[in-house]
Amino acid sequence: PNTVIGNIKLTAVYEYDSYIKLKPESMLGMFHAEVTSVIPIEERDYYDETNPIYLMGVFQNQTWANLKENFVNKELYFLDKDGKELTDQDIVASGRMIVIKDSNGNITDRVHVVLKGDINGDGRVNVMDQTSLINHLNRKQPILLSNLLAADTTGDGKINVLDQTALINHLNSKKPFWDKNQTSTMDLGEKNEI
Repeated sequence: PNTVIGNIKLTAVYEYDSYIKLKPESMLGMFHAEVTSVIPIEERDYYDETNPIYLMGVFQNQTWANLKENFVNKELYFLDKDGKELTDQDIVASGRMIVIKDSNGNITDRVHVVLKGDINGDGRVNVMDQTSLINHLNRKQPILLSNLLAADTTGDGKINVLDQTALINHLNSKKPFWDKNQTSTMDLGEKNEI
């Protein structure tokens, strides 16, 4: 039997024609995800986005203050999954958003944050994420799309037992997702391959 439960296809957005822009020296990447999955994916109703963009390459415990140094834009807002504005001291988490607002306070552009391994969206990669992954693989509980992208810990575009193994290896410090001396999970080689 096929062990692939979800299939994720990521397509790089090289010419991201939007208001939110990364600095050329940033090692982060913004991507559009085309997703096919046999397991339901939870999405929120209050967005009207035809082509959501996902920011990948953030690292655990990265603060909003540190993250916003990667952007050309000065007037960015960091929101939690429910749309509440966060402070410079808050940390990145899957499902959080970076937005730009117009003079009336309306959101004109949005990028969704994906923290590798942060499957439950709390900003920490721990055993709770392993539980979320197992529940998803066993079809007990759907997860948000940005969290599904975080579940692809092997980067092979599939959500399966190999991602669970990679997550366990990270949790046991056998093969961590981040080198503590790096400031991003993506290197230039990875950005060019996607």
